[in-house]
Amino acid sequence: MAFQPGNKANPNGRPKGSKNLVSDKLKRFLSEVVFKDIDLLKADFRKLTPAQRLMLVEKMSRFVMPALGATSIDMNKIEPEKFTSEQMSMLIDNINLKVV
Repeated sequence: MAFQPGNKANPNGRPKGSKNLVSDKLKRFLSEVVFKDIDLLKADFRKLTPAQRLMLVEKMSRFVMPALGATSIDMNKIEPEKFTSEQMSMLIDNINLKVV
């Protein structure tokens, strides 16, 4: 039977908790490359201009820091009657700062 578009070979996907072997092998390889040549990488990093270093750090940080998701507030679901007095005071203070 030929492959039919839209039909998955494994409709249940990879079992929960099982490792992605390709990603695991790639991570090990990259780890070996980085740690084997760490002194060379540090020397190369020092040769970059400050702007280049900043760009590199920004790009690499995506791999070690969690991405922040967008957040929104549904104003129809806010229930001021459930605010603590401290939360209400903070809200009033913030409104006063923006108005004044």
